[in-house]
Amino acid sequence: MRADLASATSVRITGSLTVDGQKASLDIALNTAGGAYGTVRTAEGDLILLRAGGKDYAQVTDDFLKQQNIPRDSASLVLGKYMLLDAAQSQGFDQFLDLKAFLAVVVSTTGTDDNTITGTAQIAGTPVDIVTGADDSTLYVATQGKALPLRVAAGGDTSGQIDFLGWNTELRIPGVPPASQVIDASKFAS
Repeated sequence: MRADLASATSVRITGSLTVDGQKASLDIALNTAGGAYGTVRTAEGDLILLRAGGKDYAQVTDDFLKQQNIPRDSASLVLGKYMLLDAAQSQGFDQFLDLKAFLAVVVSTTGTDDNTITGTAQIAGTPVDIVTGADDSTLYVATQGKALPLRVAAGGDTSGQIDFLGWNTELRIPGVPPASQVIDASKFAS
């Protein structure tokens, strides 16, 4: 599995997790060329994230404006544009915007090794090995074709699951937004 993960070029991750009573859903496409694009949904609203050209952006949405206490009518010039995130703002999102970082988290939290198979099953018609981690998290790894994870089910104090779709396929990830669509993050400083 580790060799197939190391050679992976792209994946789409979807699902939801609940940590400390806070639920978050995500739908993000990632590739090893450094691109990522998708949505993280929490009780506070949706956050659309983009990593392109080595920089991270958050798209300004109605939910974002509400979180920043910016009246919708006074924010019409920024709605739909991308806010360039600085390193501190990006830090919390890195595991969702970097394919290798995300996969490292999945592998480390399940405590997986190729020889810790605890059962078999099928995910969307594909046979999988079930690998259970020390925290009761479960990783489902394809046994046909490349040995890539198709699902991880959280364990321990976390609940929910993440599915891995479209391994090594061409995924829609926008490029760097034009300068006219990028706004200065300092406009949203508290």
